[in-house]
Amino acid sequence: MSPAEIVEKQLVAYNAHDAAAMAALFSEDAVMTDFKGNVIERGRAGIRTRYAKLFADHPQNQAEVVRRIVVNGIVMDHERVTRTPGTAPFDAIAVYTVEHGQITGMALGR
Repeated sequence: MSPAEIVEKQLVAYNAHDAAAMAALFSEDAVMTDFKGNVIERGRAGIRTRYAKLFADHPQNQAEVVRRIVVNGIVMDHERVTRTPGTAPFDAIAVYTVEHGQITGMALGR
């Protein structure tokens, strides 16, 4: 799969609230950071736990890609996220580093 296809598959799992399928696309030693470089989560297991909690806390959470930019193994998504129907969505940026068929890094900001 191409980097864009891997990130798209991750988005599909995210919108299905399938934390295990989502985390399986990350490398064992993946690192999730904010845009200041602060580590938010480390490792596939940590990412799975983080998103399982998010999905439990926000059972109607959905994200849509407004724009995707792909340059080699870097995929940048401008996303619009809705936590609950009827509430205002918010914009987020996710930048993924994809190497050897897995997401090795993810930087998030909103």
